[in-house]
Amino acid sequence: MIPSLSTSKRALLAGIVLIGLVSATGCLEGLTNEEVTATADPAAVNNDALASTSYELTRNDSPTIERSVSVLGMNRTFKATSHIREYERNTDIGPEVTITRLVVIATPKKSVAGQSVNPLGEMSNSELIERFLNTYNGVQNVESVDNRSVAMLDNERTVERFRAEAQIIQGISITVNIHITTFEHEGDYITVIGAHPEQLDEEGNIDGLMGGLKHPA
Repeated sequence: MIPSLSTSKRALLAGIVLIGLVSATGCLEGLTNEEVTATADPAAVNNDALASTSYELTRNDSPTIERSVSVLGMNRTFKATSHIREYERNTDIGPEVTITRLVVIATPKKSVAGQSVNPLGEMSNSELIERFLNTYNGVQNVESVDNRSVAMLDNERTVERFRAEAQIIQGISITVNIHITTFEHEGDYITVIGAHPEQLDEEGNIDGLMGGLKHPA
């Protein structure tokens, strides 16, 4: 007869087995360190695509985000360095509406003990729009319209198009089209967001910029 185990002993044994399995699969990376860091490779639009669409680089940042994660009961600090490139084109369709833009974000795809610790990988397209289209004063009534396929970085990627109301100055809003895609490439998450006034036929330029992505850049 196999002797029975107390609840506390069963819990201890389960914990030992779990740690053994995780260790055997190489997933304890980072658990022995108080801080886990990761850095993405930058992504950018190549010069040919910029020249053919008249977009220019207006922002080049490499911010570091920090969050606390709990894995197997241990708290760790995760720091991820991402790269943000923003491109704009002067469309000059009115005194208050002059800019269309494309934002490219590369952020590291990182897991600790099998748990994703990159918040961007968990965000929906709508959440990403709200986070990264802060160059408008405000984006509201975001509504998905359709999807299309665009070739970028040697693969076909699904691009979702949204319609939204964007506040350009206090009390004045316009309808904008927003094009967004997020995918994994070479160990990073790549997010691309293009936005322009709905009255402009800018989709071809957006697709051209997306098709001109390079990563690492």
